[in-house]
Amino acid sequence: MRGEYLTIEYVLFFAFGVTITVAVFMTFSSISDTIHDASLVEQLKRTGEAIRGAAVNVAETAKATGSNITYNVSIPQRLSACTYAIFTSGRDLNLNCTDNYKLGAVLDLYGLPIQSKGVVYSSRGYIEIKANSTNVILS
Repeated sequence: MRGEYLTIEYVLFFAFGVTITVAVFMTFSSISDTIHDASLVEQLKRTGEAIRGAAVNVAETAKATGSNITYNVSIPQRLSACTYAIFTSGRDLNLNCTDNYKLGAVLDLYGLPIQSKGVVYSSRGYIEIKANSTNVILS
């Protein structure tokens, strides 16, 4: 019984070390996921603002000149390793990650008649905006 307490002590210290290592890993993994999701939502908002701004400018130009305009806006193919979908719903422009639809951004279109031809995926690298004096279509 004299030398056995050292073996038990070493096993307990090893188990305690493994427990601490796993706890630290899980904590940092959770923090990393939270930061990743928050940054993805912010990136989607910024990309949506660029699309919305281009659509508003094209709509105003088409209305003022009475002409038909086709304009291609370059967009990132992936944001934070996520391909995203772009579509309009009523008076809103929606951008959602295709891996997790809970992560997304919704932007108001200021009541302009902007519509989308179905869902546009970012994997193309651009979005086409067609406008005339009465409406705007994203495709």
